[in-house]
Amino acid sequence: MRKYSPTEVTVGEKLAAITVGDCHYPFIDKGAIASTLEQISTFQPEHTFLHDIVDTYAVNHHERNNRFMNTAKLTHGVMDVEEEVDGSIDFIAKFVNAYPKGTTHIVPSNHNDVLTKWLHDEKLDNLGINASYFHYLSWKMHQSARATLTGFSFIDAYVFSAGEKIAAKYPEQAKRVNWLKRDVPYMVKDIEMASHGDVGASGARGSALGFTKIGVKANIGHSHSPQVIEGIYQVGVTSLIPLGYAKG
Repeated sequence: MRKYSPTEVTVGEKLAAITVGDCHYPFIDKGAIASTLEQISTFQPEHTFLHDIVDTYAVNHHERNNRFMNTAKLTHGVMDVEEEVDGSIDFIAKFVNAYPKGTTHIVPSNHNDVLTKWLHDEKLDNLGINASYFHYLSWKMHQSARATLTGFSFIDAYVFSAGEKIAAKYPEQAKRVNWLKRDVPYMVKDIEMASHGDVGASGARGSALGFTKIGVKANIGHSHSPQVIEGIYQVGVTSLIPLGYAKG
């Protein structure tokens, strides 16, 4: 690869990282994903970062109280959230296989977080096809409780379930997957890579403009619109657009 600067061209520079636009599996744009996988295979980045890897459409809180939407989901067989998680690990494995010597990082994101939110909020008489998966994950959440200096910590439901599943189905690829954590920085050179962009400083709503105040450069996602503000680079999506629940 060639690296261009105002004064010179450097040949043989290895690509440090690539940040993929928000994925929202299963609503992926097959053309965008194919092109992205080709780029990864060609440029062989040391690090690949994936945002909103799963949409969690089956139990999406945006539509939880929409009886017409839920009836349509049930009729068309898209109410099974575990099936969605299963598909997402096949999807992750494709990125690992594109360059097996690199590391594929899963960035904690609001749509990944929907699975944990579902466990907290869902009514027990409204589980349907998801009942067994709900109770299994709830049991694991209870088991995971750990006292901290300021309260308790619990597993991230998506990270736990997807991690367990990919280790069982793709044990070699699983070794190359890194599950990043909220509020734990991950720097590649001088750029922060572990923030999705949905949550800003001190819990404020995230935005590219807000991230300009954190003191370091960063690559983020979330807004579905690519932009650059000072040292903040925000990616768009590799999903189909517009997503059904998106407004404006």
